[in-house]
Amino acid sequence: MLELPAPQVWAVVRDFNSYPMWVDGVEDSHIEEDLSGTTVGGIRNFAMGGFRTRQRLLAHSDLERFFTYESCGPVEIESDGSARTLSEGTLNSRRRRPLLRGVVGQLRMSASGCPVLGQLVGPVASSMAELTSQPP
Repeated sequence: MLELPAPQVWAVVRDFNSYPMWVDGVEDSHIEEDLSGTTVGGIRNFAMGGFRTRQRLLAHSDLERFFTYESCGPVEIESDGSARTLSEGTLNSRRRRPLLRGVVGQLRMSASGCPVLGQLVGPVASSMAELTSQPP
């Protein structure tokens, strides 16, 4: 979990196609059929670690600062020489408590069927801290 201002976190992650900005190792990404990165039903097609992966945006809310997605097929991730499948995931950046300088947000990533998700936490945390510390 990252403890950062919710509006800053959401400004970075709200676009389903912003993956290369906050996940190290994503080589390229695009939303198929030229849809926007907030269009429910849009498919993110990205390359990471030599594999192409497709994920469908199932829900998106700017008000609640979350999106939910599912994999369009098996996701191959090298871990101990085996492939894993990420079946679904949710990203939340929800308002927690008011502070003098704004609102602290929680960035939570969860996935079912993906035992190697923990390996992404360090790179995501580093990327997010760097992005949110930069002036807008």
